[in-house]
Amino acid sequence: MRSSVDAASDKRDADYAVAKEKRDAFADEAKSDCLNEAKARFGK
Repeated sequence: MRSSVDAASDKRDADYAVAKEKRDAFADEAKSDCLNEAKARFGK
């Protein structure tokens, strides 16, 4: 059970990192919106 929780947490962290990388392609307000959406989606 514990390993599945750890795996889910690791996947969420990795998905958040990808979202942050994608955010860099956007400009100003879109970049901010993208980051806020990623934070909300991945619980950061």
